Amino acid sequence: MIGVRSFGADPEKVAHLVGVAIDAYRATGVAVVAKHFPGHGDTATDSHTGLPIINHSKAKWERVDAPPFKAAVEHHADVIMTAHIVVPGLDKSRLPATMSKTVLTGLLRGTLGYQ
Repeated sequence: MIGVRSFGADPEKVAHLVGVAIDAYRATGVAVVAKHFPGHGDTATDSHTGLPIINHSKAKWERVDAPPFKAAVEHHADVIMTAHIVVPGLDKSRLPATMSKTVLTGLLRGTLGYQ
């Protein structure tokens, strides 16, 4: 669904570009929003019209989706916008990430250290 609106498909390259972009924006006084946590790139469903379900395991999330958000946290993104998606591999309750304490407090704040 995200397609050409992202920096690409390689997690490490994307993470690098996220860091470069955030540093450049912040150096000029522009606030930065990283989105769509925990990762919206692997779905064909538009979350404005339906509820996407992404069947990534936590290990796949750590390998594919987490690196760009880790870079966003490390480079001090001002805001991290959540995605209204369900990722059962991250939260067995099947709550959308926008409503999930497991995803928001556990992964975003705990694992990635976003404050």
